[in-house]
Amino acid sequence: MAVRLRILQVAALAALILTAAISARAGAYPAAAEAQASAARIYVLRGGDPESDNAVIQALIDRGFAVTSGVVTPAFDGSQVALADYDVLVVLYNANWAQPVPPDGLNAIRDYVTGGGGLVTGEWFGWRGQLSEIMPSQNCGWNTAAETTYTQVMPSPTISVSLPISFTFPMASFTGSESCLEPRPEATVFYSSSNGGGKGTHAGLAAWNVGEGRVAAFSTLLSAVELANEQYRILFQNTVTWVATVRDASPPAVKSVGLTSAGGLVRDPLVELTVTASDRGGAGIGSFHVAEYVFSGNPEDAWRLVRTSGWQRYRPPGASLSWTLSDTPGVHYLRVYAADRAGNISREPGVAFVSYEPAAPVALGLDEIHIYRVEPASWPQASVRMRSAAGNPDLYVFGPGVSFAPESDGDVEQTSFTPAAGVYQIEVVGYQAGAYTLDYSAEPLPALDGGGSRLERRGRGSVINLVPSDPVSDPGTLPAPPADGVATSPEPMVFLPALQRP
Repeated sequence: MAVRLRILQVAALAALILTAAISARAGAYPAAAEAQASAARIYVLRGGDPESDNAVIQALIDRGFAVTSGVVTPAFDGSQVALADYDVLVVLYNANWAQPVPPDGLNAIRDYVTGGGGLVTGEWFGWRGQLSEIMPSQNCGWNTAAETTYTQVMPSPTISVSLPISFTFPMASFTGSESCLEPRPEATVFYSSSNGGGKGTHAGLAAWNVGEGRVAAFSTLLSAVELANEQYRILFQNTVTWVATVRDASPPAVKSVGLTSAGGLVRDPLVELTVTASDRGGAGIGSFHVAEYVFSGNPEDAWRLVRTSGWQRYRPPGASLSWTLSDTPGVHYLRVYAADRAGNISREPGVAFVSYEPAAPVALGLDEIHIYRVEPASWPQASVRMRSAAGNPDLYVFGPGVSFAPESDGDVEQTSFTPAAGVYQIEVVGYQAGAYTLDYSAEPLPALDGGGSRLERRGRGSVINLVPSDPVSDPGTLPAPPADGVATSPEPMVFLPALQRP
């Protein structure tokens, strides 16, 4: 039931991007993909039913692949062919499913996939639990049924091309028709199956990147009966194309993050973010993800996630995003990840920070602390002034290994200093509840009158005795992988029919 609910939830997401899916299936397969398909080399391990073997091979030839008909699957021991010479291995296991594959053959397939190869297979190869560690799903049962309906769960600019949202097709039986597939958390379900191996709606087509390769698994048999259905045949051809397209397991890297007034203080919460990233694996950057953190007020659990952007499309050579900071006064960290079009995510985020102070006086509670951070190293002088609007706020300024005791007069506390390289922390602490305004600049401050301050101060240690580390010091959990429609294409893909003059 949990798997079914997950699939239905993702299906709801798919409905939100229905327009892209309609565009994708409205036209013929894109010429660029056709050209790539014609260059891809496919090796087929045969399933022991000549009619089905021939149907699979013919479908691949019709798409333009260079196809080699190999040995029957139970005879494969890795010595018959160098799999590294091929882009995709298609494993059929139909009439000969009861015969085990030699261990050397399984090891050869495993090494091929983890080393960068692509694998497409169907029901019985996965059901027998062979090579389960590289499969995108685990088995949860099987049954014999006359037909099932595949429904699109996650649109793909490659897999979804020329296909409707759902289609029904007949199923063959080789001591069973369909496996129940329970996708792994890291896998993508492209299509669900209404029969689901007798368990109701489950994954029909699941895929993932594993090692440096890709694996796609169908819940149904890859046989002549299924391939006689035009939509299923197209789905099979599209899936092989997708597996052949990218085999890149190298994570990208965020090269730079630009931010309006980065390292300074802003009063307008609307900032502009720019991102550049690189990918040495060859797939190219497909998307980026932004997360905003603020100080929680608790030094032991310092940083609170306030919002994320979700995965946004990356358009080389860089990407930009208008971002409205949350209304929390103080320093805001933006942590940025990049994903390539193979779905790999950068292991280290790019980080930029800016301090935000609302234009109106900022409310401050008893013992509440607001942390601002600035990086004024390029300035000859830096100045910080806090003016109390109500109550009794206290100002503290700390630099790299140095603390500054502000001078006070009336409702004002201020300090000026010659900055060194590094980040300085400005703290405003509520000795009593009240409100304040804060000014930070490179301009020297006029001397105070010296008439005496009404603001009482405590030692900083009585309120807070720990400077929290940056959020980048604890990168936490990587964001979930982007949907294939975001990750795989730098631009939205719209396929239009060719028009020819009479």
